[in-house]
Amino acid sequence: MVYAKEIKYQICKRIVEKEISVEKASLECGASIGTIKKWVNLYEKDPDNAFKKKDIEGGVEKELQGTQGLINVVRGQFLLSEKQMSAEAYRRYVVNIGHELEPSDIENDADTILKELLFLELDYYKECTDKLLTNALPYYRKNIYGTLDDSYPNTRKLINELDEIYYEVKDEKITQEVFLEKVSSRMNPITHLISFSIYQSSKSRAGAAFENHLQKLLDICGIRNKSQQQEREGKTIIDFVIPSIEEAQRNPAHSASIECQTTLKDRFRLSSGKTITTDMNCFLATPTGVGIFTKKDNKDITVQKVSEIVYEDKMTLVVFPEVQERIKELLYKNIELLEKGTDIGKGFLGKKDICGILLNQIGTKIITFTQLFKRELPVINKYWEL
Repeated sequence: MVYAKEIKYQICKRIVEKEISVEKASLECGASIGTIKKWVNLYEKDPDNAFKKKDIEGGVEKELQGTQGLINVVRGQFLLSEKQMSAEAYRRYVVNIGHELEPSDIENDADTILKELLFLELDYYKECTDKLLTNALPYYRKNIYGTLDDSYPNTRKLINELDEIYYEVKDEKITQEVFLEKVSSRMNPITHLISFSIYQSSKSRAGAAFENHLQKLLDICGIRNKSQQQEREGKTIIDFVIPSIEEAQRNPAHSASIECQTTLKDRFRLSSGKTITTDMNCFLATPTGVGIFTKKDNKDITVQKVSEIVYEDKMTLVVFPEVQERIKELLYKNIELLEKGTDIGKGFLGKKDICGILLNQIGTKIITFTQLFKRELPVINKYWEL
């Protein structure tokens, strides 16, 4: 996979400034930990030229980016934190249904609840980012211009140029066509950078939204859990451990881990083996396949991926009901092709018995969120209450 220079630069900058760990960056962008470490090594030696990114070396672009950049400053005015965004989505959901969620609501239909919470947060995020896109420079002009000019000299120069264009229009010195050309030439690069920043933020926030709402449902149902748990220094971080790492180490058979993946692209393999012990109940939960975060995720689910997760890695795959049904259809189609003698290749995918095993595990190892909250987690939770 080829990574844009902007992505490499921003990831390394965040790691060096200790905003994000190498492991978290790997989960976020899909690059291996080893690859990211190489990027960081290049960045630390010569950040300005590490990826030969000329437009980062100076000008307005540099002033817009980074933790002290204008985009980040303005983002704080229009975007809530990840947890605050999820809390607002939950508040809106409660207003819509007219009452606080009860454990029975979740046990009866966790799938619909989780889906609606994610859609609500996505809509709210779009509201906020639309304001960010249109208000970034106006916010600077009103609140920063003239006070922190030493920090943003090129942005001040840009604002001055836009002011001149404004007065040229006001004094009727330029035509409409010239006005549009002048404004576009100055604003297009800025709009592109802000849009790119929003796009990058949306990917990490999608994963955070999924985890936050899953956490909320666990808490409402009284399922004891610890999030972002690390077994010991240097080991991988597990998204959720039920009830906790300490108790799971004492009795793994009555404990569980839940790994969250927004999609099942190549990075889903990072979840494999992220358990304290193979005796644990290991779940991989994903909202992919129903067009929440991307309209093209209907092709995200394949027999090969399901086989790797369920058959090879021995994890329980948690998906929405429509996706569970799609997996069933794909498995039946595979078996049908094999019975006709069609060569479908791809190694173990050509083995009819594995497809049959996976079909028999629909509902037990390939489950929905409702099945997770109604059947799987209560049994584990009950054990620790006794």
